[in-house]
Parts: sequence; C-alpha cells; structure tokens
Amino acid sequence: MAQGEIIITILFYIIITNIIYSFLGFDYDFENSIAYEIDQFVNGKLIYSFIPKFKCDKNEEALKLGKWKGLKAGCMCPIVGLHKGKCTEDQRKFFCRDIPEVPSKYYERFDFKNICIKRTKERYRDFLLNKQIIENNDNCPEGYKCCGIVDTLNRKLCMKLNEQCPITINDINSLDKNITENNNENIQILSIFKITETKPCMNPNQKDWENVYKLEYPSKKCTKVNNQLYDFRYEKLENFVTNKFDLYDNNGIIQNYPSNSYSKLKDKKLYLYGRNLIGFNNEDVKEFSLDELISYETISNKHYSFIWIISLFALLFLIGCLAAAQTYDLNRIFQIKEARGCLLLIVICIIIIFYLNLIVFVYNLRIQNIIVIDGNDDYTKENMRVFKSEIRMHYYFNLSSLILILILVFFIILIFKNIR
Repeated sequence: MAQGEIIITILFYIIITNIIYSFLGFDYDFENSIAYEIDQFVNGKLIYSFIPKFKCDKNEEALKLGKWKGLKAGCMCPIVGLHKGKCTEDQRKFFCRDIPEVPSKYYERFDFKNICIKRTKERYRDFLLNKQIIENNDNCPEGYKCCGIVDTLNRKLCMKLNEQCPITINDINSLDKNITENNNENIQILSIFKITETKPCMNPNQKDWENVYKLEYPSKKCTKVNNQLYDFRYEKLENFVTNKFDLYDNNGIIQNYPSNSYSKLKDKKLYLYGRNLIGFNNEDVKEFSLDELISYETISNKHYSFIWIISLFALLFLIGCLAAAQTYDLNRIFQIKEARGCLLLIVICIIIIFYLNLIVFVYNLRIQNIIVIDGNDDYTKENMRVFKSEIRMHYYFNLSSLILILILVFFIILIFKNIR
C-alpha cells in the first residue's frame, strides 16, 4: 500500500472512530450510577423524619426521588411525522418544525405532595468515625440504643438514648407523623430511594423503564450482577404507588409529551422503594468526590458533541476530496484545487479533534484516579468492576483516537522527508 493510501486510510479510521466514540451513548452519567451511592457514604446524612405534605417547613427538605432524563431534540413533519434530531433547512421549507431539547429534572413531588424529610446533622461517615456504627454481632455501648441495620455490610447504628433513630420501613408504612422509635436490630435504616416500574436493578446504573415517546432517552435494562437481576435489599413502600402520567404532571414534565401518549403513561404503574446505604470502610473512599466527577463529566460530555460535529465535517471533506481527485494518490490530490482545499479543511478538523480528545483524555485520567474503590460486599465489588469497565471504555476509545492521529503525523513527516 502506498503512503498516500495509508494516510487516507488512517484519516478514515480517525474520523469513524471519533464519530462512534462521540455519538453512540458514551456520555458519563454519574448521578445515576454507583458513584452517587458512594457519595451517600462519604457525605450522606441519615433521614429521621419522612412526611408527605404540600409544602415543606424551613427545617425540612423535599426528598429527591430520582431524575427524569429529559427529551432529545426532534423534528415534526406533516407527512413523515416525528424523528430525532433538529430539522434541516430543506425540511423547514416543507413546514417541518423543530421540537427543542428539554433538560433533565429531579422528581420532587409524589401524589401531588413533597416528601418532606429531616436529616441528621452528622454524616454517615461521621457516625463511622465516632464508632457509632458497629459490627452486627456487637452490642451498642452503655447509654446508646440500636436503631437498625445501616448499611449493606449488615452493620448496626447506635444512637444516644435521647436521640431519634433514622427511619425504617415500619416508620414509613405506618404513615404516622409522630414517628415511633424502633429497637429492632434486624430492620433496615432506609437512606436510598428510587421510583421504578419493577424492583430496582442490582446495577444502580440500570432501570427497567419503558419509553412511550420517541424523543425520550433510552434506559439501560436490568442485567444480572452475581446472578441477581434485581436488588433484593430494596423494600417497597406500601403507601406510595402512582403512574407515570401523575408523576410527570406533579413535577411539571407532562407538558413536554404529546397528548396521544397520555393513555400509555397512565397505564404505567410506579412504585417507591427504599434501601440502606452501601457499606464501605472509611479508608477506602478518602479520595472520592462526586462533585469532582460530575464536574469532569460535564466538561467531557460537552466536548463529545463538538467532536461529533467536527468529525462529521471531516468525513464530508474527505468524501469531497476523494470525489474531486478520484484517487488516493496525494500528488494527484495536491494538483487539483478542489481536492487540495478539502484536504486542508480535513487537516484543520483533525487538529481540532486532537485538541478536543486531549482535553477529554486529561479528564478521563482524573476520573480514573478517583474511581479506585473496590467495594466490600460481593454485589458492590461486581458493580464497581462493571462501572470501572465502562469508564475504561471511554478511556480506550479516547486513547485510540489520539494514537491514530499521532500515527498519521508520523506518516506525514515520513512523506515530507522522502520528498526532500
């Protein structure tokens, strides 16, 4: 293969790799992953009051019940109907109209009410450092009482006799505003809550959530973790059942859906589940920061869209270059004005792609340096393994793109040396 053909082939691989890398759903989503649950260990505060009402008091906060992903941009045309992506200029001439992208939003209302909660002043980590979290076969020290199982390592939480215990499933299912304290040592303290159609997946980044509208973001369906499809540690809150229409209506989302989807939304029942925290040892997560991960995620995800657009332009210029020259021969390409112009534009695009990939690569390294946790229980270990493999997939695609561009530079330098 001639050097010119090698360079054109490498250009093609660079462009296609970047189109795949930036387009096929490789965005990070740390808020819906095990990273969020690790953050609850590091910074989470336990809940000791759980009351549905129309407006929370000043000393309360509305419990976030999950996140609606938002809607993709779309184009509605009179004849062909709706499709994803913005309308082209030609489509607009035929009375097609753009449907704007809708940003994500947290669910904060359930059955027309906020779930108003009060949290402990201390974080879960503080309880651990204060030795108020003990092994299951140990007893609380004198002057303390056992409030229940606080984490997935089956450890117990000890609170002072005059302090209120965090909530359990019995407290919530009773719907008693004057929550009675509970000394049952084998009952879960609930800290993580999820709205789902089925039981929550064992992998926290997945959810069996059926879409009813073409512009919805797809959800990753439940897959097995250590032969478990669903997280058996979650407990259903008996008095919290709704449907998608009411959930979207309560949270100011329903207006983004077409009326012909309402009947399907009303048919989709939703349930609220609760579970205790993932158990970690304090020394295992000292360097962990969800805020930093989300910051790096935001920067990386923004760059993916730019990489995709520039890569598409580069592909069009490459096709134009080859069409004008009708050959892979670089000498021939340099002789034809149109082909030479397209080649120059390709080079500019590749330089921009390299710069964007280099930025993402730096943030990928920072993300990997934070995700060094292995987990302690078997299910957390497996979830962390899957999570890390997804992070590495970003890293490897990113790295392969940079390597291909460097190989391209090497062959270009080689050609110029041979010319001399």
